[in-house]
Amino acid sequence: MALNLAAEESERLAQRHIGTEHLLLGMLRVEGSLTAKLLRKRGLNPEAIREQLAKAPGSVRLRALAEPSRGAIDTLESFLSGLKWLNAEELLSFFAKNAVLIDAAGKGWNHEEICKGFETLFVPYAKKNASYVVEATLAETNELFVATVLWKNALLASEQRAWMLRMSVVLLTGADDWRR
Repeated sequence: MALNLAAEESERLAQRHIGTEHLLLGMLRVEGSLTAKLLRKRGLNPEAIREQLAKAPGSVRLRALAEPSRGAIDTLESFLSGLKWLNAEELLSFFAKNAVLIDAAGKGWNHEEICKGFETLFVPYAKKNASYVVEATLAETNELFVATVLWKNALLASEQRAWMLRMSVVLLTGADDWRR
């Protein structure tokens, strides 16, 4: 759903590519989704994003007046590098109780399902030759951090070939840190 909406946003802005900025707009447009609710509650407005894109295509980076703590970036790096070791006990704490994860096939997973199917979900990222790069930071405030991550050589067991996978990560501050 979000991918289709991202394509619509790209067309609306008369842009030939679908970039991370369009994905953000697509996520904001998914009616009733937890992601859209949280992002809007934290001040992200699709109309303002579109306006920024129209003025300077391809250069959207949303910021509040205050810079985020280094903790958001450190938390993201900790999570991504932790995927390489596929340690469910350590990584499950990164998922809030109301977390929703959309896998590469478009299937939604709630917190309980993430816990039960952790290895199935994240095994492609634990391969020795899998590597990642934080491709873009879409939003960063004191409460919110949204980034896209490109994984290379993540092997899908069902396909037995290397893939490039794109992951969108939304971090929200919790009571004590960025992990919740």
